[in-house]
Amino acid sequence: MEIFTPEVVQSLGSALGACVLSIYFIHSFIKYQRDVMKDILEEMKEDRKLFSQAVQKLDLRLQFIERLLDKEK
Repeated sequence: MEIFTPEVVQSLGSALGACVLSIYFIHSFIKYQRDVMKDILEEMKEDRKLFSQAVQKLDLRLQFIERLLDKEK
């Protein structure tokens, strides 16, 4: 899309120039959104890993407490 310099767009005429600019902006926005979504998905994966680790730690603590209570009985 680097071929659309201001001079090229002006030479195409106003209607065609507006159409080309619209397509360029839509293309740029879609690329930006794709990158943002990839970043968000990576962040969500990391959050899931941390959550899973926290649940495992809590589970181990509960098992330890259950063993202690069983020993006291």
